[in-house]
Amino acid sequence: MTGSPHPILPGAVLHGLRHHHKTVLDELDVPEVLKQERMGHRMRGIQGVYSHVTDAMRRRLIAQLQRRWTSLNRRTRGGHP
Repeated sequence: MTGSPHPILPGAVLHGLRHHHKTVLDELDVPEVLKQERMGHRMRGIQGVYSHVTDAMRRRLIAQLQRRWTSLNRRTRGGHP
């Protein structure tokens, strides 16, 4: 193997992808407690005491992200599945 593969997003850095993912979660109206968990954080204060992530929240998010990814994939392939 010679050389390195061409970058998909030239100049993109991992931290920037975290920002994008958080923005996507905001657009999908994901509950704050689930966003915090996805970002590797814990909710502080009284919200952290009374807010909990449920399996139903995770399943709903997975379905939302899958629909978004499928839609993006179709658009990048010129509308073909």
